[in-house]
Amino acid sequence: MFASETGGVHEGAPEYSNPQARQATERPIFEGWMLTPISRRIHTSRGGGLLVMDDDARVERDRIARRPRDPRGVRVAANPRVAVEPPHVMRSGREPDDAKAARSTADDRDAHHRHGSTVPLSRRALMSAVTLPPRMTTAEPPQRRAPLVATVRDKPLLSARIITIIAIVVPPLALLSVTGLLWGVAVGPVDLITFAVMYLFCGLGITIGFHRLFSHRGFKTTRPVTATLAILGSMTLQGPLTQWVTDHRKHHALSDREGDPHSPHFGYGGGFRGVVRGLWHAQVGWLLTTKGLERGERYGKDLYADPMIRWIDRLYMAWLVLSLGIPFLVGYLAGGFSVALGLQCFVWAGLLRVFVFDHATWSVNSICHMYGRRDFETMDESRNFWPLALPVFGEAWHNNHHAFPGSARHGLRTHQVDVSWMIIRGMEKVGMVWDVKVPVAARQEIRRNA
Repeated sequence: MFASETGGVHEGAPEYSNPQARQATERPIFEGWMLTPISRRIHTSRGGGLLVMDDDARVERDRIARRPRDPRGVRVAANPRVAVEPPHVMRSGREPDDAKAARSTADDRDAHHRHGSTVPLSRRALMSAVTLPPRMTTAEPPQRRAPLVATVRDKPLLSARIITIIAIVVPPLALLSVTGLLWGVAVGPVDLITFAVMYLFCGLGITIGFHRLFSHRGFKTTRPVTATLAILGSMTLQGPLTQWVTDHRKHHALSDREGDPHSPHFGYGGGFRGVVRGLWHAQVGWLLTTKGLERGERYGKDLYADPMIRWIDRLYMAWLVLSLGIPFLVGYLAGGFSVALGLQCFVWAGLLRVFVFDHATWSVNSICHMYGRRDFETMDESRNFWPLALPVFGEAWHNNHHAFPGSARHGLRTHQVDVSWMIIRGMEKVGMVWDVKVPVAARQEIRRNA
């Protein structure tokens, strides 16, 4: 007996086989059940399995493992499409109702239904090969895949925590010691200029590179610019690029919910104590508890597939040394080969610069999810906090960013200063970047609060 894609039953149709699966005689024929008592259509997928289509919702519901030859002699076509009822509501002694209806009228409204081939498929043999699951109803919605949380490790690496503690504790201690030993001459113009230059360039490596390019693909650029931004961002000592992006994408996927690596809201209780605990975790605590628990898989697969990015990540400690070594070298040379002036510049433009910028960045995690203005409706507590916008080059327009994560521009209003966007716009004008994403005014108005 032979069933066509329109449901008609014919005799003497040619058979088809799948030679790649001849050894899979022990595989279960059905996998990933999500059956409901409505009509189905079975066809092969690109991955080599059969798919059961929900005719009403026009969506894929079930996946069936393709078998070349049933133990009872059934062969499956290369691209079969058969109209059948759900196996658990069919009786083996009668013809499917869908097949009866289709003999008189062919339903060509479904794109999957229009482009198929015929298949010899024994209904009795198919049903006898199936171990039926418990019956389900249409009231049971398809389950969403669980978020990836702590899939690689349950706490940050010891080396990462040591570097974090150094970045948090050492800079202020070093500043106090230098100030006490060299009171009145502890800072000079070379220190301040080096501080400003390295703060700007390394900071833009985070805001333009790690965040808007690598995390959200807000624009495209050349490979040399990509590598430069990756190295500059690594010199802020906020972690390797792949780890930073993985944590940030996870933050957006689970923002202010369970699994968000640095939310100040989830699990800290109410009242003043809860607020303080949440702010501490979002500012610093997460660096020692929830940072870097996922690698690749769902959140960073594109970066792990890039050999250049992996090479830059492997040299992370070299970028750390470069970040702190450049200030010492500048002070040493500018001071006439003075080790003391080299150390002075090292403290100001090295340690202190890392300390100030990193805490400004982490303040976006804490303050910008607790205080400020919400211009757009979002599913989290993200907010715009204008006093922080200039120190983090526009990242503090955080509610705007969560409303339009893929936008290369965060300061969406003319008065919202966004230094990172100004530089991206300038790079676009000279051809260094292209395909820059910015939400149109109509999309902004739809989501804007009254």
